[in-house]
Amino acid sequence: MSIVARTFLVAISLAILSSEVMAEPLNVKGNRDGLIATLTIADDDKPKLEWRFERALPTPITNLVANYNGQIIPVGDTRTYPQADDMTMALVIVDITGGDARANEVSLERARAVRIYQQAAPHVRAGFGIIDGGLRLLMPPPDETFDPLLVLASLGTSDGAANLQNALGAGIAQMGEFTEGARRTIFVLTDGHSDEPLDYGALTSAAKELDVSVNVIVKPGREADLEQLSAFARSTGGFYASGEEASRILDAPFRFVDSGATAVLSTEGARHYFWDKDRLLNVSFVYGDRSLTLQAPITVPEASLRETWDHAWEHQGRTIALVLAATGWLTALILMPFARWPRRRTRAVAVGAYSAPIASTPPSAVSVAAPSTRPGLPSGAVRLVLSEPHSGYSDRLDLTLERITIGRARDNTVVVPNGSVSGHHAVLVRGVDGVFSLSNLSETNPTLVNGAAQQFAALKSGDELRLGDVRVRFEKGMP
Repeated sequence: MSIVARTFLVAISLAILSSEVMAEPLNVKGNRDGLIATLTIADDDKPKLEWRFERALPTPITNLVANYNGQIIPVGDTRTYPQADDMTMALVIVDITGGDARANEVSLERARAVRIYQQAAPHVRAGFGIIDGGLRLLMPPPDETFDPLLVLASLGTSDGAANLQNALGAGIAQMGEFTEGARRTIFVLTDGHSDEPLDYGALTSAAKELDVSVNVIVKPGREADLEQLSAFARSTGGFYASGEEASRILDAPFRFVDSGATAVLSTEGARHYFWDKDRLLNVSFVYGDRSLTLQAPITVPEASLRETWDHAWEHQGRTIALVLAATGWLTALILMPFARWPRRRTRAVAVGAYSAPIASTPPSAVSVAAPSTRPGLPSGAVRLVLSEPHSGYSDRLDLTLERITIGRARDNTVVVPNGSVSGHHAVLVRGVDGVFSLSNLSETNPTLVNGAAQQFAALKSGDELRLGDVRVRFEKGMP
């Protein structure tokens, strides 16, 4: 084979290897206050967000916001876990070592193992493992009857070595071999004792790499470092429980491993402008005064010249207008005595409103102290009453949407062509409890709720919002 041919083959091989490396999805993970989230970026697919809980949050999640350099990224196609095609793999490990001296403890651990098995939903496939010198697996054969009561009843205590290190390592490796994408968890029923030292660093790394959560339920007995064992369990996204807490958790052992949801992020409308420093997708979970934020590099199309101009006008319209006005101020002063300039009025346009037409009412018909609900407003609908104090003009919009964006840009749900309003000023999102929450989207232009600037706020019927010079009264239909 000639040198040219060999060089060509090497180049092709490197190109194939490079494409395979580039196609590997990027997973960015975060964990805070018991909220575990993963942001996945793949070259051939939309960004995917997955989250679950390892314990209850201090306050519920009130908002989920995604943006690319300030551009709002819609969060859609949300699926709670589990769905019909989802599967959770569970391995329940019982420590039967210790001989007759641990007969009562082993009997309790066997009873707890059966209780976990009985709490498993149809989407959960559970198997058993026994610590007896090492790990002996008792996994259910596919499509065959598996009665844990009969299996565990036949087990007594053992004088074998309590090798918790080997059992955890083998269990984590075994769970990692199951279906990719399935949630994987291990329940360990033990007193925490191990004849061999536990290598927590290696065990934690293996559990995180294979996405296996380890839950430890302890009945203290033999010598053990329970504090370090607890830290290990929580570092994997699992829980540690003993005493009364163990009894409470056993009432719903799969509560947290089967929590959360997945969502797809739509980045089609995002553009990268020449002044943007970073190419990062930001996703934030907001709960109370705290938040969990994930950042991942992502590639979006470069903005065209027209898109760049439109974006600059929407976000820096005031500055551009001032520059243009400065060049013609003298002409305006000369013409002003001879002409009456019409006062421009704000006209809000609602995209996606239900069949009721947009109504314009005289200033006398708009009152901030009006009742919080109005006759004729459908159940679940919201009414936005907009007013501009300088002109005395108002609009009333009735909408039945889950998400309402307000701003000057044309892609908003409610378009307000007023220079004091930002291109994407605010968004209203209906929560699972029916309550709408407001998020301010502008970095330089605040949103006032009942006179106070708010970045995030839960809304009630009758609240008055202020976006620039435009006032918006929020009303909600009777349930």
